[in-house]
Amino acid sequence: MTSEGSKEIVRRTIALWYEPDRVAELRTLLADDYVHHSAVGDLDFDEFAAQLGYLATAFSEPTHTIVHVIAEADLVAAFVTYTALHTGDFAGVAATGRRVSTVGAYHCRIADGRIQEDWDAWGLLSILRQIQAPAPA
Repeated sequence: MTSEGSKEIVRRTIALWYEPDRVAELRTLLADDYVHHSAVGDLDFDEFAAQLGYLATAFSEPTHTIVHVIAEADLVAAFVTYTALHTGDFAGVAATGRRVSTVGAYHCRIADGRIQEDWDAWGLLSILRQIQAPAPA
């Protein structure tokens, strides 16, 4: 697969994160044995989809901007900005109606035209502060 093809898979994947009704389409972009490496541990597709669903219930009107995407061999990295409206419970904080924003880095390995595994790092502390949750000790 070309670097441009790999970048397009990542762009489509990121866009689908924010459309929980299109989870079946998201599944087609990920390998059968896909693993999402995150701060809460390694997740399979169903666990990752549940995490996305949780975020969709906590935040509405999401928008994202892919600032840049870089590909080398089978690895792709993207830097993303995210904004949304806090309209549901998030980390024990009831809806505030506040608009939040953060940034994130997303890295993945592509094999046979599908994402095999990925890693992400998001500014969740930033979101917690924006909704006035107490900072973790």
